Amino acid sequence: MKQRSVEWETIFGQTKGNLNFRRFKLRGNEKVSVERGLLMIGQNVKELKRQAK
Repeated sequence: MKQRSVEWETIFGQTKGNLNFRRFKLRGNEKVSVERGLLMIGQNVKELKRQAK
């Protein structure tokens, strides 16, 4: 548990709670990687917007 970063727990919690993301819609490693990448890009844009204020 010590190895887990508090930042990562927050991101996963926001993803599950605020975005209602429970499971991937696509199948296959490549497609899931793309879906996860788009989700993380969205998180990054949201964070940049928050920091710009």
